[in-house]
Amino acid sequence: METKHYNHFTIAYIEAILKNLDIRVLNDSVQFFPDTTFVSDFDNLKTELDEIWDDAQSAINLLEQKKGALIQNALFGLVNDFDLALRTGYLLGDRVVVIDYIYERILSRRKIKSSEILRVGDLCKNLVQALDLAKDGKFVILPNPFSWNKKTRKLIKKTSKTTIMSPQTMSLLNILSISNKCNLHPYTIAESDEEYARLLNENIETFSEENKNEAVHIYRKLLAGLLSEKILTRADFEINSIIPLNQFASIIENEKDFYQNYLKKLTQGGKNNSEYNLENLKLEIHQYLQSKHRIMAKNGLKKVSKVSAASAATVTILGGLATLNPGLIAIGTSLGLIPSFTDLLKEEALNETATISVFQKLRK
Repeated sequence: METKHYNHFTIAYIEAILKNLDIRVLNDSVQFFPDTTFVSDFDNLKTELDEIWDDAQSAINLLEQKKGALIQNALFGLVNDFDLALRTGYLLGDRVVVIDYIYERILSRRKIKSSEILRVGDLCKNLVQALDLAKDGKFVILPNPFSWNKKTRKLIKKTSKTTIMSPQTMSLLNILSISNKCNLHPYTIAESDEEYARLLNENIETFSEENKNEAVHIYRKLLAGLLSEKILTRADFEINSIIPLNQFASIIENEKDFYQNYLKKLTQGGKNNSEYNLENLKLEIHQYLQSKHRIMAKNGLKKVSKVSAASAATVTILGGLATLNPGLIAIGTSLGLIPSFTDLLKEEALNETATISVFQKLRK
């Protein structure tokens, strides 16, 4: 008899979506086809999830034991860019945990309408993106704590007396209530400057009030998540989607000292120093590229530029630079240092708007 994968609940959940809805993996991209997906398909999905739900406790046990992971980050809040949210999480730890929303909050409560197919299907598509990560134990779906954890219900009831319970706040409290029990580090992404400011000014206070003993640590993780999102989206630190999500996560995981050093570098001085930290990070990388090691980077450019897309040379430097100097720490990011990098390495074969995907070293 075949032994179950320790993350079998999450894998079965995602595979049920892939089986019942018209969601396809095409050229490393996950696409949902609403015109060929029907309400009856969601009914079938609900029936299949009914069957596996008795096994949801295994996901809770997995997190309690931290099986297969060192640092478990829990994503809270409803986000539009799920890929960005996951990449942010993998800069902070080797596992990302999400709370189930599709089954307990939608499918198990009512029959969906035809007008909801696109919205719910897109939510399902997001989870399919993480199937390979789930098979590697790097992605876990957890049943909603409100249904199985007394502390969650108590915390939400208490907070609702003094705080407006928005979906974002509810999501935060769900994660916060099980952070100790399930060894979770809460994080989120902002997706706008306004939300960035609100999260720092409002939600950190909620963390601090309800979890005073861990307030400082939680604050650092939340701040690091928001700053990581900026790194992955800024014009001068531009994430390159040519690196598949599961490969992105695996590269960082292999750098054993990465998470601790990265967290320290990004959050030193708190939120008041956040922009300085990002600018300093950019400067260190630029100085590194101008150092004696730039010849190795240049050779890497020459080696892979022949297979780059015609419109822009997309260069991946993952191996050699990672072991040049043990006194440097690794950071997984994609640089768009334009034109600084392309000016530094003048090559006829390279497009002037080249995006450099680099797993770069930074000074401690």
